[in-house]
Amino acid sequence: MIRTISFSYYPRVFLSGDFISEVVGFFANQTDRSVAAQALGLLDEFLDIARLDISALKDPMFIAAFWGFLLVETNATDVYAWILVSKVRKVGHLIGLNVEDFKIVCGSKLKNKCKEYYRSLRVSRERINYYQGWWLSYPDKKPIFVYLSAVYDQFGKGVCDEFYRRIRDHVTKYPYISAMSVNRSVSMLLKSLTKAFKDKFELDLVQDPIEMHAFFEHAHALEQKRRLNQGLDMKAFSRDWSAMMRVVEDVFITHELFPAKLYDFAFEEYVGVVDGNPFAKGGSINLVSLITAMPSHISDESAAKRLYDKINTDVDTIVQACEEARLETLEAFRRQQAAAVNCSNEELFANATEKEKQYMLLCKKWTDNVYFTLDDYKFEKFYGVKKAEASRELKLLDSVTLLPFIYLLINEVPAITKSWLLGHKYTDKYNQKFGFNDELNSATGLKPRRGAADAEQTLRLTAKARVLLSEIYELTGEARAWLQAHNDPAARYTLLSSSTGLASPTRLGKISGMSAQKNCTSLLAEKISFYFGKHSKTLLRRLSLKSMRATAGVIVYFKTSSVQAMSEALGHKHYSAKLLDRYLPKVIRRYYLGRWIRTFQDGIIFESFQDSEHLLDVIGLNTLEELDEFLKHYRLKSLPGQLNLKNWLPADERNPSQILNKGIIPVEIGISTFMVCVDHVVSQLIASGHEVPEVLQNWRNTAALTRHAVELTKSGELDLVDHKVLSILSKIELSEPLVAKIHQLIGFKEAA
Repeated sequence: MIRTISFSYYPRVFLSGDFISEVVGFFANQTDRSVAAQALGLLDEFLDIARLDISALKDPMFIAAFWGFLLVETNATDVYAWILVSKVRKVGHLIGLNVEDFKIVCGSKLKNKCKEYYRSLRVSRERINYYQGWWLSYPDKKPIFVYLSAVYDQFGKGVCDEFYRRIRDHVTKYPYISAMSVNRSVSMLLKSLTKAFKDKFELDLVQDPIEMHAFFEHAHALEQKRRLNQGLDMKAFSRDWSAMMRVVEDVFITHELFPAKLYDFAFEEYVGVVDGNPFAKGGSINLVSLITAMPSHISDESAAKRLYDKINTDVDTIVQACEEARLETLEAFRRQQAAAVNCSNEELFANATEKEKQYMLLCKKWTDNVYFTLDDYKFEKFYGVKKAEASRELKLLDSVTLLPFIYLLINEVPAITKSWLLGHKYTDKYNQKFGFNDELNSATGLKPRRGAADAEQTLRLTAKARVLLSEIYELTGEARAWLQAHNDPAARYTLLSSSTGLASPTRLGKISGMSAQKNCTSLLAEKISFYFGKHSKTLLRRLSLKSMRATAGVIVYFKTSSVQAMSEALGHKHYSAKLLDRYLPKVIRRYYLGRWIRTFQDGIIFESFQDSEHLLDVIGLNTLEELDEFLKHYRLKSLPGQLNLKNWLPADERNPSQILNKGIIPVEIGISTFMVCVDHVVSQLIASGHEVPEVLQNWRNTAALTRHAVELTKSGELDLVDHKVLSILSKIELSEPLVAKIHQLIGFKEAA
């Protein structure tokens, strides 16, 4: 079947898009214009399928054949098919369509004859299959269209079918939301291919690996220039291009549609000019990684400290604004609840002022009859006030009430994502508590992107997070009770909302950024505007759940210097040292990757201790002083040439001509393992609030550098170092016995 929505996915053959836009202007109503555009698009497809041209519109039987086509070949119901053909009839005089005999050749009694007349035409089965399209179906979801029409037109059916088969198998492995994102990357790739190659002969050029690499480099430059000229966000472009190249590798190269690559794809990221001002125009304000805008570079320690302070200050200020909005929201809610109770207390009611009595009565009526009616007349007659006044006085739960609680929750537990939060359930279908366990300090929700097998995720909550969830349940209790009374399954979800506060409640289905129309006028936005002053508008554009979460993750990295700790804080399924690529802005990453090297600028390196007489004494150390003496026994020598700063940076950030400093790192399994364990223990001490002993503090930077080198090695970023060094670093793992030994030396007991 040809879907009626298919017209928007294909190029026009006889009726141009501009012509259709002009014709549908005949209708005054936007809905009528949309339906008419669809009808004319389908009429254009019909002309192509029936091998007719525009002159066929003069035939009195054409309108009957078109109706027959809609009934036989499309998924339109009989009623909707009639609506479509009626819209075409109304603009017949504008497109040259003969509709003089419409009542004679069309009508409910003539439906079957119109079908038969259509079937008598010499239609093209190939074009019908073409317009049936390339769809991906998901249960209870809108189908996803794969944009292969241009591939079919330029490269032929064989190439199109093979592309579709591989794309379908790949995309449908993902949950629906992720599948739509992957399909956007597919569309970006297909558009690049059809734009560069006019036919299959030219497409075959990419079967040469050299040509393939050259094509993607050229396509990247063209698309980058196009987006720059249009003033689009270049960070977003880099993300889009990276996602597209994953499709190239996972689908087209894996299944040999393209040849094996000669080397890893690498594309230079565009960096605009920013003067260091966090609110400079050169920074991205629409699509951002963090709440705070990033400068184009960090010049020295002082600049790094200012940036670090700015990121922390911005988050602390937002948290303060959220706290104030949270307290005001709770106070207003509890005041309303108390007023409803006090209304029944004769003494309290008698001693109240007239205004207080009116407020008590309103609260009492609302509590006893929540969400009674939305009819203006009935509402005012029952509650005694207009809806606007009631909404202002009662401060009821609406779509922005929970915003401060949500942002505070993500700041406390960065592992919480928007999808996890929106899908979080307080009770299961049997009305048993499910998603929140105050006693176990945990909450359970779903992250669909992790895949069906790992979608369920239980997160450990901080004490503050437990309080926030309890307060959310307090604020949504009234709405939840109403939904339960009406057997509405929305009652099971944690986040509830009402469009106006007075309208019937429902599950909160969307959380937009703070720049959204209603969010930017909320109580939270008011508090943020107070603190950020003239910069508040920019900050509100930057502030979203995603940027809040990313910033919280970066702060974890600042505090721990550990990508693994950052990964754990963000609740990732698997640890990956490449996490920095996604969450940590390049500008900070570039600085911190080099920071460990700059710590040791004298160009020295620990020599292997394999010949040291102290090697076997490691497990016999009994005091921190002995530990310090042991470490100092290592002889030092100059840093080999293969271990310079450029080799510690990601491949796409190296500058061969740059004058580079040197650093130190212990390169031997024993001492390196020991240093990784020291780094782990120091992180434990800091996380638990314990003081770090002076000896461990002295060796902390060396230990952190070693752990960082191991992470870079395992992520594949340390690729220009001597193979022997790489072999050693790749074998280093955290040693529990050594950690236990260090615990013993410092008298530290790990919490159960």
